[in-house]
Amino acid sequence: MRGFSYLVLIGILFLSACGSKKTVALEKATPPASKMQSGIQVKDLKKYRIPKSTAIFCTELEKASDFSDSNLRLVTIQNLKQFNGCLFIQFQYSGCSRTEAHLRWISTNNKHHQLALYVDNPGDCDMLIEEEWHFDLQELGPAPEDMILEFENELSAGFTSN
Repeated sequence: MRGFSYLVLIGILFLSACGSKKTVALEKATPPASKMQSGIQVKDLKKYRIPKSTAIFCTELEKASDFSDSNLRLVTIQNLKQFNGCLFIQFQYSGCSRTEAHLRWISTNNKHHQLALYVDNPGDCDMLIEEEWHFDLQELGPAPEDMILEFENELSAGFTSN
């Protein structure tokens, strides 16, 4: 009976040790981040330089009220730049594979726009994925350079808006 108790105790210790390693790996894959305190003015963002021979397609924004966020994951924003009414966003997230990105327009108050950048569920892996997407700001109204953007996303520790 005593041998069985030791066997159960060793099994419990082994299982708890396995679970803690996954937590450490996930923490390493998640970049340090800080919450947005104030809005980012589009006119203060660096211009995104595009080679003349390159064509850039800007993805449309989605109205948050028209979609469910149940199978989406927020990402960490690394960098923002602007060009011709479009917003260049460099971001990262953990998962198993690259997936579709969605910039959701949550609300507008004057020229302040609240947004959130999501990706479709990329799976529960610890791989760090970095992507760059372009989104069309002209749907928010005329003169995108006068807009102030507020993100629900976390910003990387090294993020600067200029």
